[in-house]
Amino acid sequence: MSTFVDQLVSCPGCGVRRRYEVCASLKVDRAPHLIDAILDRTFQRFRCATCGAGVLVVQEMSIVDFDDRWILFVYPLESEPDWALWEAAGAAAFEQAMGAGAPPLAQALAEGFGVRTVFGLEAAREKLLCRRHALDDVALECLKLQLVRTLDGLELTAQTRLRLDRVDADGLVLNLPTAGRGPDREVAVPWASWMAVQAQPAQWARARAALTADTWVDTGRLIVPRRTGPDRVGAPLA
Repeated sequence: MSTFVDQLVSCPGCGVRRRYEVCASLKVDRAPHLIDAILDRTFQRFRCATCGAGVLVVQEMSIVDFDDRWILFVYPLESEPDWALWEAAGAAAFEQAMGAGAPPLAQALAEGFGVRTVFGLEAAREKLLCRRHALDDVALECLKLQLVRTLDGLELTAQTRLRLDRVDADGLVLNLPTAGRGPDREVAVPWASWMAVQAQPAQWARARAALTADTWVDTGRLIVPRRTGPDRVGAPLA
């Protein structure tokens, strides 16, 4: 079953601190409504009882699907600069719970599992969209690199990165945040362009190798430098 914890959170509007029940681990088959909430951007959004301001709670959590055999470790966006430490923490938690030191039944369940690490709910949402629409998330990151190279006005920075927003009959629609410098930009990618990226594995071999060096499969891996962080970090496991 999915697990929840009480977390003390300060309202961004008035500063009053209240406890909210938030998700620590989510099992896809037991809580499809929570997956839908992440996809429609209503997940863990509360209303302050004092001032009425919206409160968004993003904490460490895991999303696991035993049927499709994958697990997603989700960390707050502000943890991204320490990405190397956090993806290592997720790998260690997975190894402890389902690896060589785990009970035989858990080890059997772990065979063939895919592990991903993300930072922020938008990144988690993107991975869930890829799962829902059977899209290769590595190919999606390669597509982003191609768009940055070929479209005017697109740049790849730690603060402004393309994210998959939705999938429709015509193809993929990506969103480029502008970090407060104007409205976000939408980039429509027809299915033919998506298929062209997948049809050229040799062209993207080096990029795919770099993107899949560990569990954080994101263009941020190529531009956010490693840095030292806390000596100890933890990772939740469903």
